[in-house]
Amino acid sequence: MNVYAEIARLDDLKQDEKDELFAYFATNPSVKQEVLDALPECTDDISRVRFLRRILLQATPVNISKVNTELVHVFVDNSNLYVEAKYSVGQLEKIYDRVKIFNEATNVEEYHQVYYMKSLRIDYGCLLTTILSGRSMGSSPIIVGSRPPPDDTPWNKIKDLGYEVKDPGVLVLVAGDGDYEPALEEILKAGWKVEIRFWASAISHHLKSPDITRKDKELKISYKPLDSEYRNFTYCVGPDLTKKKSIFRIERDDINRVWKSEEIMKCYTELQLFCWWYKTDDGGLELYFNSKAQLERAGRWMKKNFPNINAWKIQ
Repeated sequence: MNVYAEIARLDDLKQDEKDELFAYFATNPSVKQEVLDALPECTDDISRVRFLRRILLQATPVNISKVNTELVHVFVDNSNLYVEAKYSVGQLEKIYDRVKIFNEATNVEEYHQVYYMKSLRIDYGCLLTTILSGRSMGSSPIIVGSRPPPDDTPWNKIKDLGYEVKDPGVLVLVAGDGDYEPALEEILKAGWKVEIRFWASAISHHLKSPDITRKDKELKISYKPLDSEYRNFTYCVGPDLTKKKSIFRIERDDINRVWKSEEIMKCYTELQLFCWWYKTDDGGLELYFNSKAQLERAGRWMKKNFPNINAWKIQ
């Protein structure tokens, strides 16, 4: 294989990238030979382009002088976020459930009583608003539903961002898995700022403090737990199995006439409370609150915003 011909053949490589690779290999013949040996292991053009771009990035000094656009690019590992959210929000709201846990010592699955909110939901629009906090986006958010195949991993998408976006911006990674560390190292070297948003009890120390930030003090990763803002974007839909909640009930006729689902979230967020509701078998709506004081606040909010709704309190 002729490495120069292979680089020239790859249409996804930009011409300036090809020129930089040619110049680099001309002055570093040992690296050229390593690349020549490794390229056949890349099974398709996409993986070859990614491999060559990583070689180019490794050959480039850390770029922290380039002006940062401050535009935000959001990556969400949804499977990671959602699974841990059930435990973290369960703990924050003091909700228990029986969960099957694998016991490595006995090699048996066992049920344990733990903090866990089975019926938790995430409002991704509200999550994005929370993360942006008034800032502008540089690209559409990427939400990965589950661990993808090796050729299309989220960390490869993060690495590609450093090559595809002309000027560095702010990467916000909503994930807690330490597997993201190599991707973050590469994008930091490309001059990006990195923010990690995840649950405090589940974040890997490899994300909070990767090796590259310990070696180069000018490179930094900021971390802000989601725990303090969970009421802004998580909610629960289902009956109160604890039987301890104070309840605000809205009758079916009023729900069909004037009440929309977004109004439920609005009520709770304006009161800065965790949102939990349930549509009963008879078509009514029950809104759950942790105390009588919260219930009274909700009643005043309801009277102000929907004075004609037929609703009543269950203390």
